[in-house]
Amino acid sequence: YEQLGVKFCQLFDAELVKNKVGSAGGNAKDVIFVIDYSGSMSGGKIRRARNGISSVIQKQMTTRDTGCIIRFSSDVKVLCELTDSESDLLNIVAGLQRPSRATALWDALGAAINVLNGAIQDPNVDPWIVCVSDGEDNKSRKFSPQKVGDLIKQHKVNVVILSVGVTDFKAVDDMKLVAGCGNDVGELIEIQSSEEIDDAFKTIGSLVGGGLEVQHY
Repeated sequence: YEQLGVKFCQLFDAELVKNKVGSAGGNAKDVIFVIDYSGSMSGGKIRRARNGISSVIQKQMTTRDTGCIIRFSSDVKVLCELTDSESDLLNIVAGLQRPSRATALWDALGAAINVLNGAIQDPNVDPWIVCVSDGEDNKSRKFSPQKVGDLIKQHKVNVVILSVGVTDFKAVDDMKLVAGCGNDVGELIEIQSSEEIDDAFKTIGSLVGGGLEVQHY
Protein backbone atom coordinates (compact mmCIF):
# COMPACT_ATOMS: atom_id res chain seq x y z
CA TYR A 1 0.00 0.00 0.00
CA GLU A 2 1.03 3.65 -0.22
CA GLN A 3 3.34 5.04 2.49
CA LEU A 4 3.42 8.82 2.38
CA GLY A 5 3.34 10.93 5.52
CA VAL A 6 0.51 13.41 5.88
CA LYS A 7 2.91 16.30 6.50
CA PHE A 8 4.99 15.37 3.45
CA CYS A 9 1.90 15.31 1.23
CA GLN A 10 0.77 18.70 2.53
CA LEU A 11 4.19 20.29 2.01
CA PHE A 12 4.58 18.74 -1.43
CA ASP A 13 1.10 19.88 -2.47
CA ALA A 14 1.76 23.43 -1.23
CA GLU A 15 5.04 23.55 -3.14
CA LEU A 16 3.32 22.46 -6.36
CA VAL A 17 0.73 25.21 -6.00
CA LYS A 18 3.36 27.85 -5.14
CA ASN A 19 5.48 27.00 -8.14
CA LYS A 20 2.50 26.32 -10.43
CA VAL A 21 3.88 22.99 -11.57
CA GLY A 22 2.27 22.00 -14.87
CA SER A 23 1.34 25.57 -15.82
CA ALA A 24 4.38 25.84 -18.08
CA GLY A 25 6.21 23.04 -19.82
CA GLY A 26 5.02 19.46 -19.96
CA ASN A 27 1.89 18.31 -21.69
CA ALA A 28 -1.66 19.48 -21.23
CA LYS A 29 -4.06 16.93 -19.69
CA ASP A 30 -7.49 15.47 -20.35
CA VAL A 31 -8.66 14.25 -16.92
CA ILE A 32 -11.72 12.03 -16.48
CA PHE A 33 -12.93 11.85 -12.87
CA VAL A 34 -14.85 8.60 -12.32
CA ILE A 35 -16.84 8.67 -9.08
CA ASP A 36 -18.56 5.80 -7.31
CA TYR A 37 -22.14 6.97 -6.66
CA SER A 38 -23.47 3.75 -5.15
CA GLY A 39 -25.36 3.73 -1.87
CA SER A 40 -22.34 2.75 0.20
CA MET A 41 -20.68 6.06 -0.71
CA SER A 42 -23.30 8.04 1.23
CA GLY A 43 -22.34 10.44 3.99
CA GLY A 44 -18.70 11.17 4.73
CA LYS A 45 -17.31 9.20 1.79
CA ILE A 46 -19.04 11.19 -0.95
CA ARG A 47 -18.47 14.46 0.91
CA ARG A 48 -14.74 13.84 1.19
CA ALA A 49 -14.59 12.57 -2.40
CA ARG A 50 -16.26 15.79 -3.58
CA ASN A 51 -13.77 17.87 -1.63
CA GLY A 52 -10.81 15.88 -2.94
CA ILE A 53 -11.85 16.05 -6.58
CA SER A 54 -12.60 19.75 -6.30
CA SER A 55 -9.13 20.31 -4.85
CA VAL A 56 -7.47 18.47 -7.75
CA ILE A 57 -9.48 20.55 -10.25
CA GLN A 58 -8.60 23.83 -8.55
CA LYS A 59 -4.96 23.19 -7.71
CA GLN A 60 -3.61 20.79 -10.32
CA MET A 61 -5.46 21.56 -13.53
CA THR A 62 -4.33 24.49 -15.63
CA THR A 63 -6.04 26.55 -18.31
CA ARG A 64 -4.60 24.17 -20.92
CA ASP A 65 -6.29 21.15 -19.32
CA THR A 66 -9.79 19.77 -19.77
CA GLY A 67 -11.88 17.63 -17.43
CA CYS A 68 -14.96 15.43 -17.43
CA ILE A 69 -17.07 13.97 -14.60
CA ILE A 70 -18.53 10.46 -14.76
CA ARG A 71 -20.60 9.01 -11.94
CA PHE A 72 -21.58 5.38 -11.63
CA SER A 73 -23.92 3.29 -9.56
CA SER A 74 -26.09 0.61 -11.21
CA ASP A 75 -25.56 2.53 -14.43
CA VAL A 76 -23.09 5.05 -15.77
CA LYS A 77 -23.70 8.77 -16.31
CA VAL A 78 -21.31 11.00 -18.25
CA LEU A 79 -22.21 14.31 -16.61
CA CYS A 80 -20.35 16.53 -19.08
CA GLU A 81 -18.08 16.37 -22.08
CA LEU A 82 -14.44 17.36 -21.72
CA THR A 83 -14.40 21.03 -20.78
CA ASP A 84 -11.85 23.64 -19.74
CA SER A 85 -14.45 25.39 -17.55
CA GLU A 86 -13.33 24.99 -13.94
CA SER A 87 -16.60 26.44 -12.66
CA ASP A 88 -18.68 23.92 -14.65
CA LEU A 89 -16.65 21.01 -13.30
CA LEU A 90 -16.85 22.28 -9.72
CA ASN A 91 -20.61 22.81 -9.97
CA ILE A 92 -21.11 19.25 -11.23
CA VAL A 93 -18.99 17.82 -8.43
CA ALA A 94 -20.88 19.88 -5.84
CA GLY A 95 -24.14 18.35 -7.09
CA LEU A 96 -23.08 14.81 -6.19
CA GLN A 97 -25.19 14.64 -3.04
CA ARG A 98 -27.37 11.51 -3.01
CA PRO A 99 -25.56 8.25 -3.87
CA SER A 100 -27.69 5.13 -4.27
CA ARG A 101 -27.94 1.67 -5.82
CA ALA A 102 -25.15 -0.71 -6.96
CA THR A 103 -21.66 -0.57 -8.55
CA ALA A 104 -20.84 -0.70 -12.28
CA LEU A 105 -17.14 0.14 -11.94
CA TRP A 106 -15.74 -1.46 -15.10
CA ASP A 107 -18.48 -0.02 -17.32
CA ALA A 108 -17.70 3.42 -15.86
CA LEU A 109 -13.98 3.08 -16.62
CA GLY A 110 -14.88 1.87 -20.10
CA ALA A 111 -17.04 4.97 -20.58
CA ALA A 112 -14.11 7.14 -19.44
CA ILE A 113 -11.85 5.59 -22.07
CA ASN A 114 -14.55 6.17 -24.70
CA VAL A 115 -14.68 9.86 -23.75
CA LEU A 116 -10.90 10.14 -24.08
CA ASN A 117 -10.91 8.22 -27.35
CA GLY A 118 -13.64 10.50 -28.69
CA ALA A 119 -11.58 13.62 -28.05
CA ILE A 120 -9.35 15.12 -30.71
CA GLN A 121 -6.18 13.04 -30.60
CA ASP A 122 -3.22 15.27 -29.75
CA PRO A 123 0.19 13.78 -28.85
CA ASN A 124 0.81 16.82 -26.64
CA VAL A 125 -2.18 16.05 -24.41
CA ASP A 126 -1.88 13.35 -21.75
CA PRO A 127 -5.02 11.30 -21.03
CA TRP A 128 -5.83 10.65 -17.34
CA ILE A 129 -8.44 8.71 -15.38
CA VAL A 130 -8.87 9.41 -11.66
CA CYS A 131 -11.31 6.98 -10.05
CA VAL A 132 -12.63 6.60 -6.50
CA SER A 133 -14.65 3.53 -5.47
CA ASP A 134 -15.54 1.75 -2.24
CA GLY A 135 -16.79 -1.62 -3.46
CA GLU A 136 -16.49 -4.49 -5.87
CA ASP A 137 -18.19 -4.30 -9.26
CA ASN A 138 -21.57 -6.02 -9.30
CA LYS A 139 -23.40 -4.44 -12.25
CA SER A 140 -21.07 -4.05 -15.26
CA ARG A 141 -22.29 -5.65 -18.48
CA LYS A 142 -20.11 -4.19 -21.25
CA PHE A 143 -16.60 -4.14 -19.79
CA SER A 144 -14.40 -6.49 -17.77
CA PRO A 145 -11.18 -5.62 -15.90
CA GLN A 146 -9.09 -7.26 -18.64
CA LYS A 147 -10.85 -5.33 -21.40
CA VAL A 148 -10.47 -2.05 -19.51
CA GLY A 149 -6.79 -2.76 -18.89
CA ASP A 150 -6.17 -3.57 -22.53
CA LEU A 151 -7.82 -0.32 -23.63
CA ILE A 152 -5.80 1.67 -21.09
CA LYS A 153 -2.62 0.22 -22.56
CA GLN A 154 -3.79 0.78 -26.12
CA HIS A 155 -4.62 4.44 -25.55
CA LYS A 156 -1.69 5.08 -23.17
CA VAL A 157 -3.87 6.42 -20.35
CA ASN A 158 -2.50 7.43 -16.94
CA VAL A 159 -4.62 5.88 -14.18
CA VAL A 160 -5.07 6.48 -10.46
CA ILE A 161 -7.64 4.37 -8.60
CA LEU A 162 -8.51 5.17 -4.99
CA SER A 163 -9.91 2.09 -3.24
CA VAL A 164 -11.79 2.97 -0.03
CA GLY A 165 -12.22 0.01 2.28
CA VAL A 166 -12.44 -2.62 -0.46
CA THR A 167 -11.64 -5.97 1.18
CA ASP A 168 -12.79 -8.50 -1.41
CA PHE A 169 -9.58 -10.13 -2.69
CA LYS A 170 -10.82 -10.57 -6.27
CA ALA A 171 -12.00 -6.96 -6.43
CA VAL A 172 -8.63 -5.68 -5.19
CA ASP A 173 -6.74 -7.90 -7.64
CA ASP A 174 -8.90 -6.59 -10.49
CA MET A 175 -8.19 -2.99 -9.46
CA LYS A 176 -4.46 -3.78 -9.34
CA LEU A 177 -4.63 -5.29 -12.82
CA VAL A 178 -6.32 -2.21 -14.27
CA ALA A 179 -4.13 0.31 -12.44
CA GLY A 180 -1.02 -1.61 -13.49
CA CYS A 181 -1.90 -0.98 -17.13
CA GLY A 182 -1.44 2.78 -16.73
CA ASN A 183 1.03 4.53 -18.98
CA ASP A 184 3.49 6.82 -17.15
CA VAL A 185 1.32 6.70 -14.02
CA GLY A 186 -0.59 3.61 -12.93
CA GLU A 187 -1.43 3.60 -9.23
CA LEU A 188 -3.86 1.83 -6.94
CA ILE A 189 -4.07 3.67 -3.62
CA GLU A 190 -5.66 1.49 -0.97
CA ILE A 191 -7.13 3.01 2.19
CA GLN A 192 -9.38 1.45 4.79
CA SER A 193 -11.70 4.23 5.97
CA SER A 194 -13.38 7.42 4.78
CA GLU A 195 -11.24 9.42 7.23
CA GLU A 196 -8.21 8.67 5.02
CA ILE A 197 -9.77 10.08 1.83
CA ASP A 198 -8.52 13.64 2.40
CA ASP A 199 -4.88 12.56 2.67
CA ALA A 200 -5.25 10.15 -0.26
CA PHE A 201 -6.40 13.00 -2.48
CA LYS A 202 -3.30 14.99 -1.56
CA THR A 203 -1.31 12.14 -3.07
CA ILE A 204 -3.61 12.02 -6.10
CA GLY A 205 -3.22 15.77 -6.60
CA SER A 206 0.55 15.41 -6.49
CA LEU A 207 0.46 12.63 -9.07
CA VAL A 208 -1.79 14.56 -11.46
CA GLY A 209 -0.02 17.87 -10.97
CA GLY A 210 3.59 16.93 -10.58
CA GLY A 211 4.21 13.32 -11.44
CA LEU A 212 5.08 12.29 -7.86
CA GLU A 213 6.45 8.77 -7.75
CA VAL A 214 4.67 6.84 -5.02
CA GLN A 215 6.88 4.39 -3.17
CA HIS A 216 5.47 0.89 -2.58
CA TYR A 217 6.33 -1.11 0.54
